[in-house]
Amino acid sequence: MLPENLLTRRAAILMRSFISGLMENWLFAPQSFDLKKEARAYVTILLEMYQLCPTLRASTVTGSP
Repeated sequence: MLPENLLTRRAAILMRSFISGLMENWLFAPQSFDLKKEARAYVTILLEMYQLCPTLRASTVTGSP
């Protein structure tokens, strides 16, 4: 479950960067890692980042980033 105070715009930009970066790295050097085998782990990493990263949360005191 994602936090209620997740900064969704920032999270969306981060997701796009994360996915496009993975794809770029894999397309440039497909032998460097097995994208199909590791895809689930990369999704888990992204979700954990959303859940645990304090800079992806709106301040509960001020209600702003």
